Amino acid sequence: MLLAHPVLAVLTPQYVGTALLVWVLVPCLFLESMLTPAHNALIVYEKLRIIVISRLLTLSVVPLLLLLSPLLSITSVTLAFGLVRVLARLWAAVDHSQM
Repeated sequence: MLLAHPVLAVLTPQYVGTALLVWVLVPCLFLESMLTPAHNALIVYEKLRIIVISRLLTLSVVPLLLLLSPLLSITSVTLAFGLVRVLARLWAAVDHSQM
């Protein structure tokens, strides 16, 4: 994450300004990946209703963020998208722990 700016400067200089987005999105995706085993266990146990609801929560934020993006900064939109992904997986993991 700390190398996002230098790496982007070397690989694609036109995207150096997006380093902040990398700093925001990487922790969210890391947290989401930590919650993936619970999500996979739900798939194995065929708790598909929970899986579908958690995926719909994630997908439902996309149109909302597209509508709100003129009012919010791109960093806020990225943070909101990342947090929704984490919260959807967290909800599935908490629901899984009650099985």
